[in-house]
Amino acid sequence: MTFSAPIERSIKDFSARMGLDVPRGPREAYRFQFSSGCSFTLTAASDEDRTIATLMFKPRFWDDNILEKLFDLAGHEWKEGRLLRPSVTLGREITLAIVIDDEAMSVQGLDDCLRKLLELSRSLRQA
Repeated sequence: MTFSAPIERSIKDFSARMGLDVPRGPREAYRFQFSSGCSFTLTAASDEDRTIATLMFKPRFWDDNILEKLFDLAGHEWKEGRLLRPSVTLGREITLAIVIDDEAMSVQGLDDCLRKLLELSRSLRQA
């Protein structure tokens, strides 16, 4: 699955705004790595009209408090009925994912999404 042309443009404009390099050509996903250790990935959903935005990071400390906070986030509304989908990888990395409808996809929408995910990650990192 690849992104539609307007979504590709939004992603490329977003990356330019952030000062990040984006590979050329159609892609199924874009991954942005930050010096803080977080990665932000945008993946084309299989139904063609949505994008999955995922932030992945390792917490500084690992204890039950982190899992409790993570489970508290599960199922919470993100915005307009969309749910945040948190999870933990086998390598003890935390992922926070949200589905973005194509009509809501824009440079500002991506910026807002990344900021909100980073805010949530900071609360979990400091658990």
